[in-house]
Amino acid sequence: MNRYLYTLAVSTLLSAPAYGQAPSAMRAVTDFGVSTANADNTSQMQAAINWAMTNYARIWLPFNVQIAGTLTINAALGRGGFAIDGPGQIVETSSNLPIINFDGTLNFQEAPQISNLPLAYSTPQGAANTNSYCILFSGTGANSVYNGKFNNVECTYAYRGFGQTGNENLWGNRWTNIRCKQVAGMCLSFNNTNTGGQPNNYFGNVYAINSSCADPYQFAFANQSTLTLDNLEVNQITGCRLLSVSGGTQRGISVRTIRCEVCNVGQESSGTGMIEADGAGIHIEGYEIETLTVNMTPGSNFFLFQDNGASGPPDVVTNAHYFQYTTPGTGGNIYGVNSPNVTVYLQPFYNWEGSSTYTGDVAPGANVTMIWN
Repeated sequence: MNRYLYTLAVSTLLSAPAYGQAPSAMRAVTDFGVSTANADNTSQMQAAINWAMTNYARIWLPFNVQIAGTLTINAALGRGGFAIDGPGQIVETSSNLPIINFDGTLNFQEAPQISNLPLAYSTPQGAANTNSYCILFSGTGANSVYNGKFNNVECTYAYRGFGQTGNENLWGNRWTNIRCKQVAGMCLSFNNTNTGGQPNNYFGNVYAINSSCADPYQFAFANQSTLTLDNLEVNQITGCRLLSVSGGTQRGISVRTIRCEVCNVGQESSGTGMIEADGAGIHIEGYEIETLTVNMTPGSNFFLFQDNGASGPPDVVTNAHYFQYTTPGTGGNIYGVNSPNVTVYLQPFYNWEGSSTYTGDVAPGANVTMIWN
């Protein structure tokens, strides 16, 4: 092969993207007219995103910009991988709409990448603006987003940070180094109503701070399978419970670490829990709870295990070695089970310190086996 043909072959090989992979081709959003001088860069940013999706390419945002609409990820433009990179911040000046929306048009969006990207609303959205998500998945039916990577993404002043409102299947996606700041509701809300399950999603190093938390939970997941939650941390959260993992088809759920610091998680009612696990094969381990005010009422639980339709009885393992400097409130239980045919393997708390009393370690229901390791 002569030098020209060899160079052409290598160039073609390097420039042609593998399906589902974000390639190295990159353009700055300024190529599409994005400017700090514009009060509204929605159309210019959308043009940049459309180019990236059509060409399986990467766009780069070098500075902070304002938009007044939603940036839509539409699979009709291309099913393969594309990437959006910061470090510039996208500031939404309108209210009650998502900043980025995967709208589920057509089927399958493979390997999207969003990284090093701060997202914020210009004003706090509060609990009334329920469409205000930093990143929303609103598709329905068989539409899917899979094998995506969301890394070092920050959300400020939204109603909810990241989540879904329909039953679009999300699977094999990795969310790492995620931050929610002054978000009115949940930081993560992945409550798919599709009971077929969403396998192999991973959330690692997620941090939420300064939230009034108008929602029932700070983190909520439904109808997942082989879900991994690794290092969830909340700081200065008031008014909600911490985590709900629910849905009738869940299996193989791993909650590796949860840390809570300077939190008041609100008044609990009978039959509820600060951390609620519902499904088959849930493994919870590694807690550090510091300066927590639980305010539990009689009949409530810190950990609540239940089986609401999962295939087979759940096998829940908790290794809660570090539960420090807490104020458990006026009543309730550390562990609770409110459904039959549940086996729970437990380890004692390393340290439970508080100024109030609680009614007991375990509140088992009928046909419940509590096994202390």
